[in-house]
Amino acid sequence: MDDESESQIGVHSILSKNGGPKYNLEKLLNSRSSRSNSTSNTSFTVVAITEGRGPDRGIIGMSSMDLRDPSLTICEFFDSTSYTKLKTRLFIIDPLEILIPEAVNDKQNHMKVLVDVIKSCVSKGTSITCLQRRFFNDAKGIELVKQIGAPECCNIDTSVVKKYYCMSAAAALIKYIEFVQNILFHQKSLKIIYEAIDESCLIDVNSWGNLDLIDVDKKAQKDDQKTLFSLLNKCLTGAGSRLLRSCLLQPSSDVNFIEERLDVVQEFILNPAMLERLRSLLMNTNDCQFLITLCICKNMNIITTNEESLRSIRIKILQILNLKKLIMVAFAVREVLSSAKSSWLIRKRDKLADPRLAMICEIIDEKIDEAVFLRKSSGSSKSKDAALFAVKEGLHVLLDLARKAYTELTNDIAQLATEEGEKVPGSSITYSFSRGYHFSLTSKDPLSVHLPPHCIQIVRHRASLTYTTRDLIKYNDRLNQSESEVLFKSNIIIDQAISEIRHMLPALHHVVEILTHLDLLTALGIYSAITKCVRPSFDNEIIIRHGRHPILDSEGEVVPNDTYIIPSSRFVIITGPNMAGKSTYMKQICLLQILAQLGCFVPAEFASFAPMERIFSRVGHNDDITRNLSAFALEMAEISIILPNANEKSLIVIDELARSTSTEEGIGICYAICEKLIRSRAFVLFATHFLDLSLLELSFSAVQNFHFSVQTTRDKDGNEVLHPAHKLYKGTYKGPLYGFELAELTTFPPSLLKRARETAEKLRSDVQIHRLSKIDESIAHKRKLAYIAHRIQHVMALVTEDNKESVATYLIQLRQRILDQSII
Repeated sequence: MDDESESQIGVHSILSKNGGPKYNLEKLLNSRSSRSNSTSNTSFTVVAITEGRGPDRGIIGMSSMDLRDPSLTICEFFDSTSYTKLKTRLFIIDPLEILIPEAVNDKQNHMKVLVDVIKSCVSKGTSITCLQRRFFNDAKGIELVKQIGAPECCNIDTSVVKKYYCMSAAAALIKYIEFVQNILFHQKSLKIIYEAIDESCLIDVNSWGNLDLIDVDKKAQKDDQKTLFSLLNKCLTGAGSRLLRSCLLQPSSDVNFIEERLDVVQEFILNPAMLERLRSLLMNTNDCQFLITLCICKNMNIITTNEESLRSIRIKILQILNLKKLIMVAFAVREVLSSAKSSWLIRKRDKLADPRLAMICEIIDEKIDEAVFLRKSSGSSKSKDAALFAVKEGLHVLLDLARKAYTELTNDIAQLATEEGEKVPGSSITYSFSRGYHFSLTSKDPLSVHLPPHCIQIVRHRASLTYTTRDLIKYNDRLNQSESEVLFKSNIIIDQAISEIRHMLPALHHVVEILTHLDLLTALGIYSAITKCVRPSFDNEIIIRHGRHPILDSEGEVVPNDTYIIPSSRFVIITGPNMAGKSTYMKQICLLQILAQLGCFVPAEFASFAPMERIFSRVGHNDDITRNLSAFALEMAEISIILPNANEKSLIVIDELARSTSTEEGIGICYAICEKLIRSRAFVLFATHFLDLSLLELSFSAVQNFHFSVQTTRDKDGNEVLHPAHKLYKGTYKGPLYGFELAELTTFPPSLLKRARETAEKLRSDVQIHRLSKIDESIAHKRKLAYIAHRIQHVMALVTEDNKESVATYLIQLRQRILDQSII
């Protein structure tokens, strides 16, 4: 594999030259944030992938770990030859690095195909690393999972352990991260989750952009609400935003799980005080993943500079305090949830009552003087002193002595500042992390100020100047030594606290998980509360009354439309002129379906959905130059992925298929594809300008015809003006040809448009005459009778004592439609 982004390693050293970790998260955050419009959604995940060989080819084992939050996620699934599921997973994770086994004796180039697939769906900054296949060892993976996994936080059972490919990927990933980051995972400390792909709805990657789920190109501004993600993203934490994005791109298909989420969202709507209180608490949460990382991992990195070591200790002290703040927030959340009624909130409230959380607070209180950080102070020196005096007195004799020496030095510096003030009137002592203690002097004209000879390192600014003295430099050196001694002694106490907390790590994992999910659910609650929404129900059909496009609804008034798709009438053909609303309507159905399976209320007056396992969309007519595909070739490539995966649990949206080829070929291809999709029993919305396809309704009882029409009025000059109603009507579109009115809005010559209109009308009449001359009246009559009989049979099967009047009304309307359209 001769690519720059690939490397092949065995156990060769890939640490940085100074012995540090391969990935410095602080630098990594700054570099990768430029590739994302929000750092909260930026991925720092390393992924390991392996595929079965021989008869097991197509079985994908996958493991992933976020370097900021060392929790291991594993999954195993069977994928098609196009690797659709793998592509979707990689697009969602957006990995930093991907590990794959090296290709040895790969005569059929299976691994090369896998690598090409991976390259096609990851960003340019993602590196691909080939490891020796011996590191993908399932027996070692099982051993490591049992050894470092915290049983209380893992869902690994005997059935998961038998999934050998995901276990082998886990073995390679764990040992690789330990090696390149120079860390060791402590026993019984890691959260390991097995994700079942079968319990989620897979949305193909093309649909993310087609349906405006996320900003695929990451070009939208922060406040630009043109995607469903930006509309829903009211999360207050980075972890909550990442969870929302993941759930949006891969919503659940488990009805029980969805109903639990809907119960929570409904409770938030009915109890806005609880919702607002929870959000105010979540605003005060800090990202404590770093501290949890300290508890999980033993850092083996070589600290190259004293400054780097001191900075690490200061961060550790602050994280200890942040941990206590997080637990206090968890206690406050538990109090807010004391009146909760939904089962999910009750279960999570009980978990927040874990006595280990109070024990962690006691450990922190025994060793940390929180009052030091609560004192009102400003300036770099006060911030530095807070970390130096964070550990309580009496815990370490040498620490107390070091701090006493430090205090004496600061007093000496204060005395030196007093003496300097007599020599240089107006001078004062200041502190900065870069220069330490130094003197400053305010002056309107710093260039005219003459200082005594003992003043050195003079820096003149616009309205002040700074300088130091040799005596102050000596004090700074001694102070730095004393500060290092204090921090190193404090680190001993901090490490003791972390060691005691490590045994109660599962309680912290639960707190972080609960607060992250609450952040997601409160965001859904905010959207559902401020929007005119309804709680969706789940059955085996899609029935929506006055549904609205969620993104357009947030920008202003929209025309609501109804939807009625049931298993016996699951194929909807939509016709109508351009700009009438066909594409928007189909996107609306998909977005409402995704919102419902996300566990959110939907903008409608009534909504019932069938839980879907796959959602596909084929929208757009652009060429793909990078893949050397024309618009028609691209359409066929995307349809070829949809057809083999379509089933009764699929929702498929197809817009304007085969318009990039000849009319005869386009109609023939569309007809064959429609027949295939009808037999797959998938829920399909098919928009087309080929009116001949509407005749499928006579051949297949599952087909329904709907159309969007355009109203016309005349302006003061007598010209015809188009007014799209954006309203869905039953039946096939009958005309007229409004494409010419749209063309008149351009600079086409009137004579050209007149000639085109005459030709189109003649062709249309000729086709209609030809169709009438060829049709067999007896066969057509029988098809119409069969169609009517099927409708009546379906309605009669639904008759109950409660709906007899509604059924009678429907039958009257059906009879009237039959008479109006001369069906019989």
